[in-house]
Amino acid sequence: MYVRFRIAQLLRQKEERERRVITWKEVGEQTGISTSVLSNLASPSRQVFTNTRYVASLMGYFGLRDFNDLLVLESDEPEASPNE
Repeated sequence: MYVRFRIAQLLRQKEERERRVITWKEVGEQTGISTSVLSNLASPSRQVFTNTRYVASLMGYFGLRDFNDLLVLESDEPEASPNE
C-alpha cells in the first residue's frame, strides 16, 4: 500500500473554477513548497516521503478540510517509470 497525492487533479479543478492556468511555480510561491517537490508529489509513479507542513500548506492552498480530499491510499505499489 502507498499514499498518492491528488495534487494534479486538484490543480485542474482549481484552474477550471478560476478559468485560468496555474503553474507549479505559482503553487510553490503560495505554499512555500519548491516546484521540484510539488512535481514529485504529483507524480503517480513516484513514491515520496513528505512532512505535515507540506500537507497542511497544500490543504490550505486548495481550501480542503479533509485529508481524503488530498491523499488517497492505494492498494498496489506504483510502477516505477523507466527513468528511475
